[in-house]
Amino acid sequence: MTTGAFEPLAGEPAISAKGLAVQVNDRRLVGPVDLALPSGKWTSLVGPNGAGKSTLLRALAGVIPHEGQVAWHGRARDGLGARTRGRHLAWLGHELPGAEDLLVEDVVMLGRLPHQGLLSGVRPRDREAVERALDAAGATYWRNRPLGTLSAGERQRVRLARALAVEASILLLDEPLANLDPPHQADVLAVIRRLVAEGRTVVSVLHELQPALSADRMLILECGGIRHHGACDDPRTHRELEGVFLDRIAIRHLGDVPVPMPRS
Repeated sequence: MTTGAFEPLAGEPAISAKGLAVQVNDRRLVGPVDLALPSGKWTSLVGPNGAGKSTLLRALAGVIPHEGQVAWHGRARDGLGARTRGRHLAWLGHELPGAEDLLVEDVVMLGRLPHQGLLSGVRPRDREAVERALDAAGATYWRNRPLGTLSAGERQRVRLARALAVEASILLLDEPLANLDPPHQADVLAVIRRLVAEGRTVVSVLHELQPALSADRMLILECGGIRHHGACDDPRTHRELEGVFLDRIAIRHLGDVPVPMPRS
């Protein structure tokens, strides 16, 4: 396994998979699926409960066992060293196990571990990255509080800050809007847009369809498989989104903005 620098291959998707499948005991949760997610874009993963959204995202990140091959920027993920993977992909999940007693600033600093040598310790650039991440996530105020003393929404913003501190080229976000009130949801969406404007790639699982439709691309899952992958402003994407929810919603337009609404 190589531990050298990660050199993305020009023109390759940010994330690609062939024959990706996840099975637990005798139950197939995802796949097998093939996919290619473009670089420098925001792709939202949507679908009904149990469609396999979070499972697929975890498999792409390499945090759960799976069949098939995954590549990042044309490089086989499993051929990259652990530190290299940690520098180039940031993961936002639902929990930070074992971090309840850590101060928020220290939790966010965990995102810098892949950039630090065994003996180098915390450098000025690490502290600067943590400051930027805390500010972007709106979590600076709690920096000296233990994570376990925060509300669910506050913890979510700390998890986001930890992911941002990695300064990775690819961010995989599992329900980044969970437990957030509308203003803070808007803040997170603005952060995602800034990341994409900087050339980063974001892939997010979202239950909230309106924010999901504001992404660049949409991957619609159904029963562990891919039903559709297309641009969020494509009418076919809107029809497939309506169909996967059994036509219980309709995509209407307010000006140029697609809006999901209950079908009357």
